[in-house]
Order: sequence, then structure tokens, then C-alpha cells
Amino acid sequence: MSNSTFSTNANESHLVDMKQYNEEREYQKQKMFEQMEECKKVAKLELENKALRAGLEHQKRLNAHLHAEMEEYQNNQQQTIDALTEAQKEAAKCRVNQLELELMEANRKLEELRGKVIGVFFRFSLFMIVWDEDEHHQIRVGRPALSTANRLGRIQIFIKWDRSSSSSSSSSTSSSSSSSTSSSSSPAYLSPAEWTPPVPSCGCGCQHYRAVQMQLHAHPMELLHLIGSMHRVLAPVKLLDSPKLATHHAVLVYFVCGACGKENRCTYEIIDVGKESRWGYYGGSFGIKAETKLNDSYEEVEDVFRGMWTKWKLFHANCQHWARDFYNRVGEESTEAFRTYRQRIGLEMVLQMTGR
Repeated sequence: MSNSTFSTNANESHLVDMKQYNEEREYQKQKMFEQMEECKKVAKLELENKALRAGLEHQKRLNAHLHAEMEEYQNNQQQTIDALTEAQKEAAKCRVNQLELELMEANRKLEELRGKVIGVFFRFSLFMIVWDEDEHHQIRVGRPALSTANRLGRIQIFIKWDRSSSSSSSSSTSSSSSSSTSSSSSPAYLSPAEWTPPVPSCGCGCQHYRAVQMQLHAHPMELLHLIGSMHRVLAPVKLLDSPKLATHHAVLVYFVCGACGKENRCTYEIIDVGKESRWGYYGGSFGIKAETKLNDSYEEVEDVFRGMWTKWKLFHANCQHWARDFYNRVGEESTEAFRTYRQRIGLEMVLQMTGR
């Protein structure tokens, strides 16, 4: 009984050991399976990671290639734009030069046509001028009117002069126009009055200038001054010997700089093309028609000048009418300003300062 019991216990113990061994084996197998699965997952992840890194590198290389191509394309585009811009600039410059040449040619032809038209007009009206003006002048001076033969003789003198000067009219016209536009001195048709240019400016500024004296002058002028720079064929009108038309009136104002004491002169006048003021004065003069002292600033005189009329007419609104009007306006302005100034500082002080 003891042997059978021992045998039974041994069998049970063996079964228990076998069961434990089987369980342990199953556990190990399960664990190995899980480890294999884990290794498979890790290997799969590594392969995916490697593929992703390879894809990333490929994308980087592709981006770099695209960036290089884009820069090259932009550079080519910029070069093309620059080339087109330069070409357009050159084309525009050539077009502007061509238009300027065409405009100069058109102006030249227009001047030639204008000269021809004025020449024809003058030849047409010369007979009326000669017959009428000479007759009135001879009557005014108390001499009998010129005979028909003498008048026709004067016309023949003009025709000879015109024919002799027609060959050089274009060159002298161009030279006179260039000199008149490039210089601020007197135009060519004012030369008989001996225009004197201004002295160099002191540089202190016009705000320091004070008008101290004003004179109304009558200057010797060719009739061309009154008719304007229409055409040089009008110059021989002086043969008509009209002293009234040969006199040009202008106002001369003396300015003194209050900062340095330097004196300069400014001439105010009107011609057929309008009023003008310029530094300088006419040397030739028939005499001073009127004269007065002033005490005005430069701007006050200029204000009067800016308010003057500009329409010139030979018999009703000529240089004499304009000069007298300007002279009176400046004089009235100066008188009113002087009265106000005298009331402000006192008569005795003014007499000591100005000697009035």
C-alpha cells in the first residue's frame, strides 16, 4: 500500500511537473512570438523610416532643382525686360528726336511762309503808307506835300533795298532771332536807342531794393519797334521820315539796395507784343519828359507793373500812353505811401532823412 501510494504520488508529481513544463514552454513560445512580432514591427518601421528619409532627400533635391530653374527663369525674364526697356527708351528717344526735327522744320517753313505773307502784305500796304504819311508830315511841318514823282522815287528806293537784302534775309533773321532769345538785352529792333545792359547784381535780393527816382523818357526808335519784330523788310519804313512814329516812350526807375547801397536801373515799357520790364536802360534819349522822386519798395513798383494793361495799339494805346499811365500810377502809389510814412514817423524826421 505504501508502494502504490508512493507510485501515485510520483505520478501526480510528474504530471504536475509536466504541466508546469508545458505551461512554461507555452509561455516561452508566446513570448518568442511576441518578440518576433515586435521585431517585425520595428523592422517595418525602420523600412518605412528609411523610405521616408529617401523620399525627403529626393524632395529636397527636387526643390533645389526647381529653385535653381526658377532663379534662372527669373534672371532670363529680368534680362528680357531690361532689354525691352532699353529698346523702348531708345525708340522713344529716336522718336522724340525725329519729332523735334520735324517741329523745327515745320517752324522754319512757317517762318518762311510768315515772312513771305508779311512781305506781300507790306508791299500791298506800302503805297498807302507812303502817300498818306508823307502828305500828313509835310503839311504838319509847313512844307508842300511831296509830288507823285518823289513818292514813287521813295518806293523805288525801297524796292532796290528789298531786292538787295532778300538774298541774306534768312541768315540775318536766324542770327537776330538766336541773339534775341539768348540774351536779356535789348532786341535788335531797339538798337537805335543804344540799349545799355544792367550792372552786375549785388546779390542782396530784391527785397532790399528801394525805388528812389523815376523818369519818363522819349527815345529815338525806328518805326520797326512800333510794328514789332514782324519781318526785316519793314525796316526801311524809317525812310518815311515820321518823327512822331520814330519816338518810343519808356519809364526808367532807379533802385538802390538798402543793404549795400548799390544802384541799378530798370526800364518799364510796352511794345506791340506786350509790356515788359528789364534791368538796364536806353542810352539814346530825346530828353526827360517827366521826373519825380520815389520812396517805394521793389515789390510795390512791380505790383503796379503787373496791374498795367497789355493791349498795344499804334494810335490809341501806344508806348506813350502806357508810359504816362505807368508813371502816374507809380507816382500816386509813392505819394500815398510817403504820406502814410510821414504821418507815422513825423514830418521833421522825414525832412532830415530825405531832404523833402
